[in-house]
Amino acid sequence: EKDNFIFYPTYTLSNHFSIYSSDSQVWNTMTTHQEKQSLKRRYLTHMHRNTKCHCFSALFLIFLLSAIVLSAHDFLQGDTDFSDRDSEFVIAADMITYSREQFDLIKEEVDSSLFFEEGIIFSYQWKDNRNEDILTPENLQIFCQVEQLVFRQSSFAFEKCNASSLADSETCVEAGLLSVTATVYRTYNSSFNFEDCYLLPDYVIANFSVGFYAALQNDDASPFRFFANSITQTTMTRSVINIGNNNEETAEDKVLDVEEDLFDFFGMENEPFNSAYRSPATIGNIEVIFFNEALFESEFERLLPSDFVLAFGSMMFLAVWMGIYTRSLFLTVTCTFYILISIPTAMFVYKMVFGLLYFDFFHILVIFIILGIGADGTFVVIDAYKQSRFLMDDELERLIYSWSRATSTVFSTSFTTCVAFSVTGFTTLIPLSTFGIFAALTIATNFVFVCTIVQSTVVNWERWFVKNIEEFKTQEENKKEMSNEETLAALIDRHNKYFEIYYVPFVLKYRRTLTLMGFTVGILGMVGVAQVSQLTEPELFFPEDHSLANYVEDIALEFLSGEEDEFALLTVFWGVDSIERDIAARYAGDIDNFDDEVTFAPNFDISDYQAQQAIITACELIENHTCSLEVCQGFTTLDLPETPTYRGTCTMRDFHDWYNFSEALPTINRTLLNSRLMLFLEEKPEYIPHIGFVNGEVEFVSIEYRLTLPLLVAGDGVQEYIDILDDLVKVYDALAPSTAKPINYAADRFSDYALEIALVDTVTRGLIITFPIVFVVLLIASGNWVLAAISVVAIAFIVITVMGTVFGLLGWELGVAESIVSIMIVGLSVDYAIHLGHMYTVGGKTEGFHSREDKFHYSILTMGPTVLAGGVTTLGAGIFLFAAQITFFGKMGVLLTLTVCCSLFYSLVFLMAFVVWCGPEGKFANLECNFPTKK
Repeated sequence: EKDNFIFYPTYTLSNHFSIYSSDSQVWNTMTTHQEKQSLKRRYLTHMHRNTKCHCFSALFLIFLLSAIVLSAHDFLQGDTDFSDRDSEFVIAADMITYSREQFDLIKEEVDSSLFFEEGIIFSYQWKDNRNEDILTPENLQIFCQVEQLVFRQSSFAFEKCNASSLADSETCVEAGLLSVTATVYRTYNSSFNFEDCYLLPDYVIANFSVGFYAALQNDDASPFRFFANSITQTTMTRSVINIGNNNEETAEDKVLDVEEDLFDFFGMENEPFNSAYRSPATIGNIEVIFFNEALFESEFERLLPSDFVLAFGSMMFLAVWMGIYTRSLFLTVTCTFYILISIPTAMFVYKMVFGLLYFDFFHILVIFIILGIGADGTFVVIDAYKQSRFLMDDELERLIYSWSRATSTVFSTSFTTCVAFSVTGFTTLIPLSTFGIFAALTIATNFVFVCTIVQSTVVNWERWFVKNIEEFKTQEENKKEMSNEETLAALIDRHNKYFEIYYVPFVLKYRRTLTLMGFTVGILGMVGVAQVSQLTEPELFFPEDHSLANYVEDIALEFLSGEEDEFALLTVFWGVDSIERDIAARYAGDIDNFDDEVTFAPNFDISDYQAQQAIITACELIENHTCSLEVCQGFTTLDLPETPTYRGTCTMRDFHDWYNFSEALPTINRTLLNSRLMLFLEEKPEYIPHIGFVNGEVEFVSIEYRLTLPLLVAGDGVQEYIDILDDLVKVYDALAPSTAKPINYAADRFSDYALEIALVDTVTRGLIITFPIVFVVLLIASGNWVLAAISVVAIAFIVITVMGTVFGLLGWELGVAESIVSIMIVGLSVDYAIHLGHMYTVGGKTEGFHSREDKFHYSILTMGPTVLAGGVTTLGAGIFLFAAQITFFGKMGVLLTLTVCCSLFYSLVFLMAFVVWCGPEGKFANLECNFPTKK
């Protein structure tokens, strides 16, 4: 009979008292030779005899593996592209990138002509949000004083920037056409360049305003649209000041120097857990916001260490709570260490075995997952071993009992959680894929610890520190067959006595009400889930009161038009047939050495004059297409209108316009055409990326346009542009010869849109795959299909309620951060329901309880405190993240707390009330298996 415990390892409580009332000879008679020699028993016997050796050997191995991986690889390592590698737009963008890498022209020659500019955007608005025109002499003087700070970085003081004469160590600063300050001041003094910020006469502003608003009202392509949020009165305005250098890193460093000057000017200071950008930059009646991508990246790197400090707060909470629960400093220190060390141990498998070297900051979020799951498993082991005191005297048998119960329970939860994260490993989004794989490995590693070192540590703890163990030993008068009531009474201890006094009577009395309450909350959650959507606003990485986030989310969208690089850049290209992706390098995080190989189209032939004309036709299709979409921001064309600094690149038309040789273009042969194209590139090196010579032949041609599609437009607007371009491609294909095919197009905004779609698909696919697996695991673990179905309903309601709350009530949209935390929801939702459902089954199949009330009672007394303790641990870890300034971590905190609260409600309240109301009784709905039962 005891052999069955290998698969369903929970002994009959009352039978233990009768078994151990006899001497050891009776027990030896009952124990078969096969069980004595079973692998499990031999392993646990060895552990029991050599607990110290077992602990130290395991620790040595853990330290060895951790040392190997940390010495061989950096903790944070590599970089990769956060994109859907199977998307047609990402493939097209990669075709362009890796085609250009094969061009014959030497890369160094191309780079030598580059000049790096970093534009700092200054946005000005009334600090009291008054509805008045902001263009006044006093305000222009303030704008000048602010922008004047940038000129401190110039090697030429206030002289105009001359990029062609810059030496490597020199930096220039210039206020061009996109500085409202320079634009207004130069109407009064054409040589103005920020040397002196004097107060302009009133008539200068008055005269400028007349022409300014006339241009806004009469010309939808006016460059003044960049400065205004209304065509009749602008209550905010902005400028761009450019810092130039021949070295990209130096240009970015100068931007950071400007940031320090601006902080000093406005009295802004960085404090622990409070960024300087969360303090308003005000002067007079004006609030100033300054923005640059280098500032954004620097701020993220600056906040990351302080937010990671919160992880230590979560660890301390775990340690304190574990100390309160176990009342043992030894168990607190050792078990907390085991939970944390599972991360570098899993990293050994992740990096050294699987060869996945990419490891970014969000992989560290696994620590908040493992704190809760690891503590839950540890509490199961400790509680099982403590409860074994009331069942038997023999220490080895107690170890076998607790190991069997703990591993079977923790295996069910660990397996389903691993599956939930492993499903993510199949997504085409490599950062999400590697995150899911690492999370699954960490949970699996923790489960191995539960089966090994945690068990031996608990035995050592009792041997070394529990002095009054004798009082727990079974008394002679109790060593007899016990009734169900006596069995339940024997389980009551300091951890579950309040469950016995308050919880059990409450659930028994209000079982129907609590069940209906759970259904009601779940149905309301469905309403919120129905509101899950792709991003309709830019994804934020900082709080809403952070000025960098404020500019991206609100202010940039308020103006009538953006600067050129705020619109999507479209590249249409010919000559590439396919691309073979270097997936291994992507998983290694070696972004600088991706070895993708493109195959050029054999039929593409630019020497065919009809092919050249077809490319020019493609330019005309784009230039002449009208745009009446709302996302066009008032423009009437698909292509952004020409400005003094922007003109679309129609490569072959520009070549034809340049061509001034005596030979007629339609008649020249390929060799002569190639030589003329090479001369064209020598004279106009800006076309080098658009005409690709590979081994002396033109294999690649592209054209480039700025669309009237703002980068910050939501996904639906992007899809409208894609539909238009697809229609234009169909028109082109009907007209073009085979020598001018295939045609492809790419834009970074389209790749971002593909990412948004992939995020939705990843979350949806994860849910669809995970839930059937969860049901199968529950069915095997419980052996009862009704209980498995009820448990799956509870878990589904947890996921629905959490997602309904964050997407429906809190207004989240499905971005990168939301996708990662949505994946975590499923993984974190299964634990408590499985624990309680498993013990409900144990009560019937191995303890002999028949009624649903007794099985519910048994489940709560044996697992209720463990579930609550694990929930408190995860809840505490999540609360610390509320103080994070990077929204990624803040959302993680919201997820953890919401998931734990919903999990506790749906497991301790809904699930238990449901099963005590209409759960399976006796053997109803049991699978046909040979389970030991109480005689």
